[in-house]
Amino acid sequence: MFVSTLTGICNPKKCEATCAPGLNRCSICEVGIACYPPTSKCNFFIDCVDGSDELNCTYVSTKCSESEFQCDNGECIDSSFVCDSNADCLDASDEHEHKCYDHICGPNHYACSATGKCIDIEKLCDDTPDCLQGNDELSCSSDKCNSLACEYSCRPSSDGGLCYCKPGFQVNVTEAGANTCIDYNECHGPWPVCEQMCSNTEGSFFCSCHNGYIIDADGRSCNLFHPYSEVLHPVVVRGHKLTAILNDNWGGVDLSTNGSKSLAVGYDSSYGTDYYIFWVDNSKLNVLKKMQSTATLEAQVPLKHMLEDVVSMAADWLTKNIYLLHNSRVVNDKFDRKVKKPYSQVILVNLANMSAPREQTIIDSGIQYPQDIALDSKRGFLFIAHHRYRANIFRKNGMISKFDTSGKFIKNVITTRLLNPQGIALDSINKRIFFVDMLRDVIEMCDYEGRGRQVLYEGGAGIPRPYDMVLSGHTLYITDQTKMEIVSLDILDPHNSLKVVEDYHKSQDQVYQIAIADYHSLAAHDKNICHESLCEQICTPVPADFMLGSVSLAPKCSCEDGYVLNDDKMSCRRPVEDSDRYLLYVDHNILKGRLVNQSSDDVTVPMVPVYAEEDNNIVGISGDGSKRVIYYSYGVTGKVMVYNMVTGEQTHLATINGEIESLAADYLNHWLYAADVLYHRIYAIKLTDPPGSSEVIPLISAPYILALDVLPFKGQLFWISDNLLSRSEDEEKFAAVMRSNCDGSEVTKIISKDLHKPRSIAVNSHTERVYVSDISQHSIMNCNLDGDNCYRIPFSNTVLSLAVEVRSGGLYVGTPAGIDYMQPVEGGSPAQFTTKHVASIEQGLLGKAMRVLDFGIYPYQRAYHPCERLNDCEGYCFTAHDATDGSIARRCACPPGQSLSGNTQCVTNSSAYFPSICGVNTYECHHDHNAGECYFIIIHSILVFISN
Repeated sequence: MFVSTLTGICNPKKCEATCAPGLNRCSICEVGIACYPPTSKCNFFIDCVDGSDELNCTYVSTKCSESEFQCDNGECIDSSFVCDSNADCLDASDEHEHKCYDHICGPNHYACSATGKCIDIEKLCDDTPDCLQGNDELSCSSDKCNSLACEYSCRPSSDGGLCYCKPGFQVNVTEAGANTCIDYNECHGPWPVCEQMCSNTEGSFFCSCHNGYIIDADGRSCNLFHPYSEVLHPVVVRGHKLTAILNDNWGGVDLSTNGSKSLAVGYDSSYGTDYYIFWVDNSKLNVLKKMQSTATLEAQVPLKHMLEDVVSMAADWLTKNIYLLHNSRVVNDKFDRKVKKPYSQVILVNLANMSAPREQTIIDSGIQYPQDIALDSKRGFLFIAHHRYRANIFRKNGMISKFDTSGKFIKNVITTRLLNPQGIALDSINKRIFFVDMLRDVIEMCDYEGRGRQVLYEGGAGIPRPYDMVLSGHTLYITDQTKMEIVSLDILDPHNSLKVVEDYHKSQDQVYQIAIADYHSLAAHDKNICHESLCEQICTPVPADFMLGSVSLAPKCSCEDGYVLNDDKMSCRRPVEDSDRYLLYVDHNILKGRLVNQSSDDVTVPMVPVYAEEDNNIVGISGDGSKRVIYYSYGVTGKVMVYNMVTGEQTHLATINGEIESLAADYLNHWLYAADVLYHRIYAIKLTDPPGSSEVIPLISAPYILALDVLPFKGQLFWISDNLLSRSEDEEKFAAVMRSNCDGSEVTKIISKDLHKPRSIAVNSHTERVYVSDISQHSIMNCNLDGDNCYRIPFSNTVLSLAVEVRSGGLYVGTPAGIDYMQPVEGGSPAQFTTKHVASIEQGLLGKAMRVLDFGIYPYQRAYHPCERLNDCEGYCFTAHDATDGSIARRCACPPGQSLSGNTQCVTNSSAYFPSICGVNTYECHHDHNAGECYFIIIHSILVFISN
């Protein structure tokens, strides 16, 4: 019985020698003894590594669909998997040699078993070896020719004889067993016989070309009817150099020492023989103008997005749109080590004005470990090769996905039997995809829907490690990283046309990406439809009706990051109006913002992302909607920054000696509260207008402050305190939620039970509820402002962050899978919510800070604020909750080293420190440089021996 090495994976879960009731046991396999349910017995899928679950089976034959092949054992597989040198049927009947003669090579040819090379049938058993291992001359015999009843002729073979027909016909075995000859439709053969259009005739065929092309003298290939097409050469990245191939006399250009591998080429018909080459390095888009044998650097465009790992590019010079495929970012892990994490994006850069390019994020999720991107500008399609990594490289799940040019997902074209798709090339005329699987060392092709999949070439000795490729006419140019070569392959005769074009082995230049100008667009487009559009910023030609197979395009307007479309769907605006509300969060160490009413499939980026400084992590975020600013902190360095959403300006606000893990802004009284997890303090930062260097005041000392939030309308602070080292057997078994006034007075523990591992806190002023996430319990604690009337809301995933949406009373919940929104059920209890998914965050790199920034909700007017009406405090003015009537009252405070005299005046008092609430087994320092800090007491036991 055949056992597939890719699907025959033993169940990694080890079972006992005797399986649990209802389970069958495999034989002993490589990782232990595995058990499987009875439903997995004889189901055409190997669960045991030894295949014992598929032994002694009597399979029930089922009817396969028209697109499937039926194996001899009754199993159904995709018909494109037949005779592709990979056994997909359990009995390997899809690769039986007698079935694959015509399938691999077409009629009247013989397939060499070792290499798949096709030779003419008349070269079989002619005493001259034509196959690499000479198997075409082994055990030749014609003993069976008389019994085969061949209509045309019989050739000696290792099987005793092989029938064949004259050219243009194929063998047809009748019910009586006779081998007759019928017409062979060359247009539906395993490989293309025409570069473009094919028409079958009785015993033959003829080729033709689309408009804009003329048939070549060979009668099969097509040439672009354009005077400049012959000067467009493929361009390749080799080592640190960019060069053209195919006898071009251009010497090339040196790339930066970083060795950029991303490459794209665009053709601009308005410049005659000139075309443009693009590559990205150090977050700069380099534009090189190629003019026959010379080249000049036209521009170096700084990119707003900090793109560290652009792996591939595609260019549509008709619309001046460049598509950049980004793979990963380097971030600091919890041990402050630099690690590379997947961060997959497609960024569109519009170069209509090179001095002021527009950047738009069009794909931000749904792809992992992307390798290559290809553009069909004629039909408005993007194809992306990517894979989802597994620990075992042979468990990578590669796929090729199809999008339109605006970033809208259409479908996954290839999802099976693909490990690491490294390079893709498109035949936009015939709607074909050519792709490389680097782990399997094969080059395959299919149509735009994934149908008609065929192995075009298996690497072997010819192309042992294919990396990238481009298609020019009917020739594929492929980079090989083992031989350091560029080879060519004619898709009309793939088994007999391999040639070495460039050999860089002596110079030891490794070859990477290869690109060529999309000069097919010269014939594909009569005009650029975006020229007729009224788009204010960016126009992308998208399929008008791709579901019906239409090739017509329609202009689609969009905006660069930081803008959104107006209702007219053409003009753009900055979303900083009173009606706008943002959800702020940190993803892959990037501060992002999305509108709260933005649908989950809307890729619009209304806020330009804020990238962290090198060697820093963004951990705390808050904001002031009235000023259109965001506050964020770097944890380890203690730096607090302010970002203006209107101007895009970033300003240093303050630096605190500590690790600032959480921020909360009192936007009514203009204080920013910062939690220091290192020295166990809450600081108050006085906000100025315009923002600049601000006063920092130590306010409260408390053990291990994990997160905090502020309720401006109540004049209260809420925070999580987890005195980890002071938990004894009898008390303090749980973390606590604390509450105080905004001046640090009246510190109260409001929740002290059932909090095991709290991570984030959010306070809803609309419902007057406190929400605390507990990652060990997979739940959210929900209590009133006094810590009473509590509910535990179970959640299916680990809750990393929380944010309240005040207007609706809803709650945003961050998890390793992304962000969900919980809407309270009208008339229900505080524990009743409906949940919907808002945004996906790849690889679970969501920060613990999340806030909703509302530009228009300020019912409590500043003029009525007590610090505005009674601003007679000599030092600072804070607010506090008045329990008698629920209002907020003014509280004056003084800097450290001073104390109040009366209610408003400050006098010198060197012994005046802010109150401390240090926990059990901790003490409070009173030295000038660290007054008020909490430190843990470590008691060492000492044994003293006294001798006489």
